[in-house]
Order: sequence, then C-alpha cells, then structure tokens
Amino acid sequence: STLKQNYPDAKIDMLLYQDTIPILSENPEINALYGISNKGAGTFDKIKNVLSLIKTLRANNYDLVINLTDQWMVALLVRC
Repeated sequence: STLKQNYPDAKIDMLLYQDTIPILSENPEINALYGISNKGAGTFDKIKNVLSLIKTLRANNYDLVINLTDQWMVALLVRC
C-alpha cells in the first residue's frame, strides 16, 4: 500500500465490521483488525462492546487516524 511504501515502519490497524474481518485477515500490511459486532446484541451489550473497544483503541496511542466512513459511531470511536 502507499502508506507502507512511504512509512515502512508504520503499524496499520483497521476498525471494521466484524463480518468483514475475514476479507482483510490475510493482508500482511495490516498489523491488527478490530471488529464492531453489534448484530443481535441488546443495548447493554452494544454499550459494553463500544466501551471495551474505546479502551483498547486508546491504549494504542495512535499518531494518525484516517476515518473513511460517514458513520457517527465510528467518528466517536476514533475521536476518543
């Protein structure tokens, strides 16, 4: 990818829907995949999952986040 060509030491993580993780799971340029899985979950489980994901993403101390979605929830996640 262009990012890896310009920043060969960069660690690239992706946040995507859990169902789409298999599409990118074999990509050697991606360090980690984080999935959002709220299908069939109740409100409490959704909140619990989002809070857990926020904690995990914050711990990574990202230098840069590129958000390619128009989803408000993802915007909040990457902002945290």
